[in-house]
Amino acid sequence: MLGRKERDQLELFITGSLRQLVPVEHVLARVDRVLDLSWLRE
Repeated sequence: MLGRKERDQLELFITGSLRQLVPVEHVLARVDRVLDLSWLRE
């Protein structure tokens, strides 16, 4: 249904890099530093 947009809604899209949002010592950031997945992009 169409209506007014609630201004307190979360953003649907994130602008910028996800790396800026993940703390340096987060487990995913640590894995990213040692895991080479460049072969996936080929």
